[in-house]
Amino acid sequence: MAASRRIVEYITGLLCAILLPAVLPRMPESELHADFNAHLAHFFRSNLQHGVDIVFTYGPYGFLGEPRYHEYTWLLAQAMNGAAAMLIFVAMAYIARLYIRRNILAALWLVVTGFLVTGIYYYPSWATWSQLPFLYLFLWLLPGRTPTPGRDRLQFAIAVAMGLGVLIKFSIGVPAALVVLGCAAHDLLRHRRFPWLAVVFAASIVIFWLLAKQHVANLPAFFINSWRMSEGFNEMAMTGPVKERWLTVLLIVVLIWALLWLCRREWTQAVTAGLVTLLLCLIQFRLAFVRHDDGHVMFAVLTLLAAAWLLLPPLLVDGRDGKIGAAIVTTAILVWSFSLPHLVPVAYDMAHALHLQRVRDVIDVAARYDQWRSFAQLHRDLIKTAAQLPALPGTVDTYPCGQQEVLVAGLQFKPRPVFQSYATYSPELLEMNAAHLRRLDAPDFLLWRMNPIDGRYGQQEESLSWPEVLSRYEPSDYAAPHLHILQRRAQPQPLMMQAISTARHRTGEWIDVPEASAGPIWAKINLDKLLSEKVRGTFYQTHRYTLELREAQTGAVRKYRYMRSSGEAGFVLSPQIETASFVDLYYDQGLQALQAGAVEAFRLVPQSGPQREFSVSFSRLEYRRVWAKNYDAFNRGVAPQVVNLHDATVIRPHNGETVRAIESGLEVTTTGHDAMLLVEMPKSDRPRMVQVDMTAPVASTLNLYWLDGSVPTYSANLVSVTRSFAGRRSYFVALPANAQGPLRLDPGSTPGTYVLHRVEFRELPASATAPATGPATR
Repeated sequence: MAASRRIVEYITGLLCAILLPAVLPRMPESELHADFNAHLAHFFRSNLQHGVDIVFTYGPYGFLGEPRYHEYTWLLAQAMNGAAAMLIFVAMAYIARLYIRRNILAALWLVVTGFLVTGIYYYPSWATWSQLPFLYLFLWLLPGRTPTPGRDRLQFAIAVAMGLGVLIKFSIGVPAALVVLGCAAHDLLRHRRFPWLAVVFAASIVIFWLLAKQHVANLPAFFINSWRMSEGFNEMAMTGPVKERWLTVLLIVVLIWALLWLCRREWTQAVTAGLVTLLLCLIQFRLAFVRHDDGHVMFAVLTLLAAAWLLLPPLLVDGRDGKIGAAIVTTAILVWSFSLPHLVPVAYDMAHALHLQRVRDVIDVAARYDQWRSFAQLHRDLIKTAAQLPALPGTVDTYPCGQQEVLVAGLQFKPRPVFQSYATYSPELLEMNAAHLRRLDAPDFLLWRMNPIDGRYGQQEESLSWPEVLSRYEPSDYAAPHLHILQRRAQPQPLMMQAISTARHRTGEWIDVPEASAGPIWAKINLDKLLSEKVRGTFYQTHRYTLELREAQTGAVRKYRYMRSSGEAGFVLSPQIETASFVDLYYDQGLQALQAGAVEAFRLVPQSGPQREFSVSFSRLEYRRVWAKNYDAFNRGVAPQVVNLHDATVIRPHNGETVRAIESGLEVTTTGHDAMLLVEMPKSDRPRMVQVDMTAPVASTLNLYWLDGSVPTYSANLVSVTRSFAGRRSYFVALPANAQGPLRLDPGSTPGTYVLHRVEFRELPASATAPATGPATR
């Protein structure tokens, strides 16, 4: 009997040795995340204070939680994640050894467990750390059933590892704290044991926090703000197959039943373990089915499957009834596993993990690391080339994301606390980002674009920051593709919210929106949560709503996902804004053009849940707007020179256009290609402004190209791009001192008929301090 048991132990050890390389830290992959992991590593190296300077569910060690790392923190991630994986395998081997003497099936259990957790490790590495609370809990249940010295040592190691896990991701910290506090409270109240493992857990958190060069005083802020962010995760809610939810509920019921059966001889332990396990399972359920995408579902459910599998050895040795319970647990696991197609790629990954190539990768760390560094540099060079960001003389923040573009460009990155706009899940987080712009050391430049996710209304992201941006920043002379570069004003411009009306309405009811011609319309929507909805949102999704907007000019209805957080805080409801049109808010001319997207009425339509009443308050943003971009500078110009549009030697077609002199100017017609005109430009060694008064058939862009004497051809480096509108408008463009003619004027990128009414050049004086005159400003 002893010999056969030893043979089984050797076979089990051999199989575990084969599996082990699959769960060791992975080599750098051939892909880098464009934003996420780069800034997690950057924050760690920059000693930014989490909870104050940075607010996210990832803590100072968040770079450990993703499979792709920055080169400076990669080796540290390898060591820490490898230690966590080894700890999990040692704990599983310990549990198997406790029962292998009484049931040979425990050996097979360990092998299958190895395959199961291997699949988990092929998801983000923080899945590894999320196994620790369940291991801690199940090891705590062993006293009275088996010897305990090894258990105490393992619990100590797991408590330390969970202390680090808390500072990797908040979703690891909550289950870890629940397990430690629940077990410690039971031992203290029932058995009068000092909760020294809880002390070890708390001390580990503080020590790892200090090792990351974080201030102890900021630790509460990290937990509070991470809780706010995780509580608002409902803003990311999505729907998926109902079958997945019911199968997971079934798995949770079976898991808790099996645990209560094992603890039936000590009811206080059963109550403690049952409550803690129920909360752990509800957390996993919420993680899986709030977002309800394949990644979150597979990670959370694999964690529950592994937890259920851990209970099989004690059930198998618990007599006939225990074996029946083990059969029920196994059936629940198999039903879940074979009912969903998502496990197919996991099975492939596990098979791939057993290749001997994995062993070579683990051994050949240095060579693989050098290869990854070369690839990482190439990746950063590609991002830098694509972004085309200019050198900016000051600190920079970027909206809504794009952090890696700033980092690889070598700019002075000064991020707002919630550094990715989609994650401003509560009014408090929105206010933190808005307050960041009011600080004396606020960023000197903002890279601004709109890129909402999940079908959201783009003006709801960073909604409280919009008034601060309009008041404290203005369009700069720097340019980059696909975004606006805003520069901080020397003094903020006053901005007021003029109240218009407040009324109560019901969901599904169309609500008239005031006109936005005199200024953008600000809306606050107070949709109070019912108690039942708060409970539902704690463990699952809150009710979701669709924001429907009816356009004033066309009557078309646009549908967006409604964000309750920014609705409560307030947001610009009308007119509708896109990236290209954002800077139009600074100009009267632009604001009038935005009326094409003015909102006539809106309504909230519940996707689930009952009809509700809510209050809506409308205000108008009142702030100073100049008549047009660069108008003040042009009006202060001297030595005006007006181009004779009827002189063919001064202005001539460049791309086969048909030009015709008319009474109001020069008519330019093109078909099938862009319109291009060459305009002779007076010589000057000073910066100049040029006014182009034209009528365009559609909204497009006005491009002015110039030469600088270094090359004889026009290039994308010597151009000014101005958004143009349908109809007649005046545009004012700044030219540098080294600009030489002839000026290439492209009135629009869309073929059609354009009319140039006036082209005038003015030099900028050495001291341009004279007040502007002309159309009134606001």
